[in-house]
Amino acid sequence: MTRVGCRGDESVEGRGLSDKKRKMSTMSQRGLEQFGAYEKARVLFDLVVADVQNLKADNRCFRLIAQQVGSADSICANIEEGYGRLSRIEYVRFLDIARGSARETRGRYERMKHWLSDKVIQERIKLLDEIIGILTSSIGTMRKGRVSRVE
Repeated sequence: MTRVGCRGDESVEGRGLSDKKRKMSTMSQRGLEQFGAYEKARVLFDLVVADVQNLKADNRCFRLIAQQVGSADSICANIEEGYGRLSRIEYVRFLDIARGSARETRGRYERMKHWLSDKVIQERIKLLDEIIGILTSSIGTMRKGRVSRVE
């Protein structure tokens, strides 16, 4: 028999998770994937990776590339980690960290004018402003205690 640990639950022995627990896990993941800031952050991450491909040839950009990819990844990672937390206070804290990473990514795009076209920079800043707006609104709503989790 396999032993499958389920976060926050007792271990389940047998073939795996019960249907009810599997459904709850799927619903929870679906809720995360439907959160607007998370959807947009995942799109942004792919765009950042594509944007920095041409910069790899310039040795001056190695650190810039790593930081931009890292801060874009941090937006997604902090939303994911916060979503997995059990308390609203912790979730809000991670959303706030994700918002800080989005601001960092936005600022770096403004400074990447030496390597990227103005059109690309403006499109990325617009997307980042949307992410920051959603996160700011969600944080405000949750701090007021109107919802337990933004989905």
